Amino acid sequence: MRLTKNQIEHLAYIILKNLTKEGKILAEDKTRLLEEITSLILEEFQKEDKLDQEVREILSKHMDKIRKENIEYQTLFRMIKTKLAKEKNLVLSLSNRLSREKINFFSRQILTALNKNEQVEFLDDPNEIRLIVVQSIEEEIRLYESLDKKAVDKIQSQKKPIEEGSREWDILYRKYYNEELAKLGKVAE
Repeated sequence: MRLTKNQIEHLAYIILKNLTKEGKILAEDKTRLLEEITSLILEEFQKEDKLDQEVREILSKHMDKIRKENIEYQTLFRMIKTKLAKEKNLVLSLSNRLSREKINFFSRQILTALNKNEQVEFLDDPNEIRLIVVQSIEEEIRLYESLDKKAVDKIQSQKKPIEEGSREWDILYRKYYNEELAKLGKVAE
């Protein structure tokens, strides 16, 4: 699942909260640190979005050949994206989820940012801090996936079939997702 800006902001909040609650770091300006972590994650997703756009542009130039030779678009898309990502040293997400590699990448990036920040004091071994970041990300992603599944299940339980991707589906999805989020006492998008 693709994370929204609100989910990324909340994820950054949870990471920071868990690090301080577990006694792994001391941070003076938590607001600025929260913005830094959020920005770091957002920028990484934006790099992947730009890469997707670059792949689409490459493929659009060869659509006639792709159709003529009956080449599967999604397979070709993934192959080109993977090749370009390696060339650009980008760590990719798995189709619609964060890969283990991406989670570890984020944890290393966040650890580096924390270490460079003069207002952050490490109270534990850096790897222990990184592991709390990994655990925080994994728990939040599981939560988001659970909420996503519940919202989709509610839509699919409707008497009238609703086509995924339609305006009605999108509206119901947001409504049901936010209802599930509200049940947990989390801020809805």
